[in-house]
Amino acid sequence: MSLDHEILKRACADEFESLYRSLYLALSEHQDILLLARTGTEKIFSAVKAIQGQPMFSTHEPRIMFLLCNPGMVAELISSGIMEVEKMGMANIVPGKHTNSLIKQLISFPNLVSGTPAKIIQFIKKGYIDIHTFDAVIIEDVSYFQYLGYFDHLRYLLDTLDEHTKVIFTSKLENQLDLPIPLRNSVHIVNELRLKFPFKFHAFTIIADEAEKPETCFGLLCELNLRPTLVFCSHRGAVIRLEKFLLSKQLKAGSIHGGLSNEEYEQLMAMFRNGTIHVLITTDLATMDTKLPEIEYIVHYHLPLNSKSYQRRNQILLSQRSFGTAFHLIQEDEDQPDFIQTLPDVIHLNLNHQLPLNSWWSTIKLVVEGKGSLSQEDVINLMLTHGKLHRDEIGLFEVGEKCYYQAVSSKKADKAAKRIDGVHFNKSILYASAVDITYS
Repeated sequence: MSLDHEILKRACADEFESLYRSLYLALSEHQDILLLARTGTEKIFSAVKAIQGQPMFSTHEPRIMFLLCNPGMVAELISSGIMEVEKMGMANIVPGKHTNSLIKQLISFPNLVSGTPAKIIQFIKKGYIDIHTFDAVIIEDVSYFQYLGYFDHLRYLLDTLDEHTKVIFTSKLENQLDLPIPLRNSVHIVNELRLKFPFKFHAFTIIADEAEKPETCFGLLCELNLRPTLVFCSHRGAVIRLEKFLLSKQLKAGSIHGGLSNEEYEQLMAMFRNGTIHVLITTDLATMDTKLPEIEYIVHYHLPLNSKSYQRRNQILLSQRSFGTAFHLIQEDEDQPDFIQTLPDVIHLNLNHQLPLNSWWSTIKLVVEGKGSLSQEDVINLMLTHGKLHRDEIGLFEVGEKCYYQAVSSKKADKAAKRIDGVHFNKSILYASAVDITYS
């Protein structure tokens, strides 16, 4: 069993059962469901299982459309094996793939069609997808759709659905949430379950001598496969050495420490938040940052010196999610600190390390000459018209102190930046450049 499957099996069992029961009952009585929960992939798995189990679909395998904003998440779901557990036929309709190859996926009439909103709608309008054949639609993290300005796309899709089609909207636990259309016969499900493990999260131990730690950490990060991960080292020198080692192995990682300028720190954190990089190596300095994205994993490359630092690191996992997973890299004869009451389970890594796929996203840095400013809508229009990008190839937008950061498809970032660089906008000149981590 892969490490990914082992984490899923241990961490998601209770959460899955709770969500599944709630969704199963709600689907039998309601057309629209708004699911508010802090959880991630197990939330999607629960929704798919609940739809599959409905008696109303007993005469056929239900067809489900799974809509998401981040194309990289499709690969993530596939790699984690969540959808394959049910042996479902699956098609991934995302930009960056040849139309003919996507059509071939649809010819087999798959039970699950996942994709990004603009690409899905493009296929519906061209007749490649018949929206009326779907029994249910799952819209993952509707608040993120709202943030990225996708509501017009969602309105079109939802207005096109048949009256009988079930719709599940998911989102984080938030007080303020707009929806693209009024809900039909609907119900809200609020799931605040927090899984209770010995450390309020699940943890694993990996035994490695000090000389073997860089290679062991590399193998672990390969198995975690492009999930937001923080690696904690005890001092700045260790941070820099580990970053250089991972980059020499062609694994993209960034590091934050006291030696960075404000501009370097801002850029690196923007790239981490928008998915350009997924691994950040740091000292306990990162525990002071309040703008970290959702962290799925933390790695204690070096154990902290005291209980307060240990708890502060681990609390990052629970700040935006209901649970998380931590890894302790320790030497076989290393003394266990008193503040760690129970030694986590020891696991062994696969020695055949395979580099994860490159990130879907890269970052374009935009600077406006003079006193001009840019809004998110301005940047999206620039990327579409001058950058020649598809709508689904435009990701998270962030305002920096003196510039702007826009996530775009990594395959097209360089060309898009060159096309936009020097463009005149509102009597100002825009300077654009693709920024990335360079391998040593």
